[in-house]
Amino acid sequence: MIDPYINPNTNVLKNKPGITEQKVLEDVENIVVTNKFFDVEDVKGNFDYQHLMDIHRHLFGDLYEWAGEARIIDITKSENVLSGLSVTYGHHKKITVEASKAIEEMKGVKWHELKSYDEKTQSFSKHYSKLWKIHPFREGNTRTVTEFCVQYAATQNIYLDREVIARNPAFLRDSLVLASIGEYSEYTHIERIVKDSMQRGDELRKEKKEERNNIFSLKGLKEIDLTINSKDRTKDNRSRETDKGERE
Repeated sequence: MIDPYINPNTNVLKNKPGITEQKVLEDVENIVVTNKFFDVEDVKGNFDYQHLMDIHRHLFGDLYEWAGEARIIDITKSENVLSGLSVTYGHHKKITVEASKAIEEMKGVKWHELKSYDEKTQSFSKHYSKLWKIHPFREGNTRTVTEFCVQYAATQNIYLDREVIARNPAFLRDSLVLASIGEYSEYTHIERIVKDSMQRGDELRKEKKEERNNIFSLKGLKEIDLTINSKDRTKDNRSRETDKGERE
């Protein structure tokens, strides 16, 4: 099958800048998308299928005309962890239905009832990998699906540290692949990185809270000092007036 996303003359994804070398495109994409992550949370939505599309458009829109749109062909990708075989990704004609269903299933979880890291990790990993396996886009699936799921988790008071994920891209992908091979799926690896990310996310929030408390405490002490100094000045003024009156 002819891939309409590929420039037949260069065998590189068609792109807005007109880049014709694969390595150059990868480098430019990395720079552009990394910068886009700084304000990706400005992309508002209801954490539904359209919101997922909008996040992809925000991240990849400067590079690809088809950003924010479901792919129109089926794809395969050789995976080292599968000895060159590919995950069976979602059929392109079923992407909208399957992705919407996966998102609704994730939103249907009673996250507030999950108390331990293990419970949260297992449930999040399952729904995260299920949406990833659909692979809605021709390119940029892992980054988009990860951001979507991380943002949604935060609305349920579950906070993942993106840095833990960003520092381990190869491990993350292999983990998602291993969690997406049907009856042979295993979640040990994806649960490991998700749990580490959750724990680090909570640590960072605790550190920031303590920092804010310290700032508020310092502010409070300054206000107390100002009040004390003000009272001292008033007392000194009254003392001077009394001394002056006695002298007169």
